[in-house]
Amino acid sequence: MKEKAIKVYLACPYNSPWRIVRWLRYRKITKIAGNYMLEGYIVFSPITHSHPIHNFQSKELFTHTFWLNQDRRFLDWADVLVVIKIPGWKDSVGVDWEVKYMQKAKKPYVFAHPDHIPNLHLTLKWCNANP
Repeated sequence: MKEKAIKVYLACPYNSPWRIVRWLRYRKITKIAGNYMLEGYIVFSPITHSHPIHNFQSKELFTHTFWLNQDRRFLDWADVLVVIKIPGWKDSVGVDWEVKYMQKAKKPYVFAHPDHIPNLHLTLKWCNANP
């Protein structure tokens, strides 16, 4: 029997006072999102989605609270949160909020190296067996 496609919310740090850092993080997570998709996962990457929108609109309209309200709906949709451990992930306010949101919702989350895609089918089986 074919396993159901897992819906992944892919998180990593984004905010930085340096535009080049934000751009490099956007490029990195977008490439990683594509790799997860090629593995058969259904992926929502908030940075991949929001970075271009933010750059084409008035920045003043898009506060941190605005983005968290957008992201909350996708966290509800996702089967699992995958936090990509790129520099800054431990100090990211957004990543911390996403993890705490999933904890409150009693939904699984994992931390992954940027060059390794975990077997999320096994992760979810383990989480379901060990609530």
